[in-house]
Amino acid sequence: MESSNRIEGIITTSTRIGQIVKEKNAPKNRDEKEIAGYRDVLNTIHDSHDYISDTGSIILQLHRDLTKYSESGLGGKYKITQNYLKETRPDGTEFIRFTPVAPYETAQCIEAICDNYKLAIGSGKVDPFLMIPVFIHDFLCIHPFSDGNGRMSRLLTLLLLYRSGYQVGKYVSIEKHIEKQKVHITMLWKMLLKAGTRRKMIRHRLSNICFVLFLPAIVSSRKELKL
Repeated sequence: MESSNRIEGIITTSTRIGQIVKEKNAPKNRDEKEIAGYRDVLNTIHDSHDYISDTGSIILQLHRDLTKYSESGLGGKYKITQNYLKETRPDGTEFIRFTPVAPYETAQCIEAICDNYKLAIGSGKVDPFLMIPVFIHDFLCIHPFSDGNGRMSRLLTLLLLYRSGYQVGKYVSIEKHIEKQKVHITMLWKMLLKAGTRRKMIRHRLSNICFVLFLPAIVSSRKELKL
């Protein structure tokens, strides 16, 4: 949990994280509120994954719980304004590297990736271990929320792994191993600079990032479990 939030720049002391996880103290600031929300959804997935299906309505419910301590009022709601994936140049200026799905297309796109994932898994032709990063890639390309997309992607990764019979996340922090892959993410993200602004090429490069991030993280998690 600490790693997943740290990836997003959400930081507090290890002592405070321990207190929040054990629900001994109420969150004091925005970072701690976001950690508390992540804790609640994480516990829900650990305890009830067999009863949580991957549908648009469930994704909204999980996002609502993720952000329930926030005062933004955006929890459990798809974005209503266009969001962008931006990059900062060495001189400090920003530019748009990728434009996700438009707000009015978001709901139907989420339903589509959920339906397509179920069809692919139901066919039995592709191992879930390969389909999960494809789903997460599409989720991140849609970027359905105004805030919390990264944390939601890691929570959904854990949920889909559980539902596919991979229970390594019950014993090992998958998020910790995802965080360790940041150097590879940075390297592949820089490759986007060479892709120009063509949406199709950027989507292809993003899928590479998802696989390079996901597969080594799961393998290293399983190795840790065997130690």
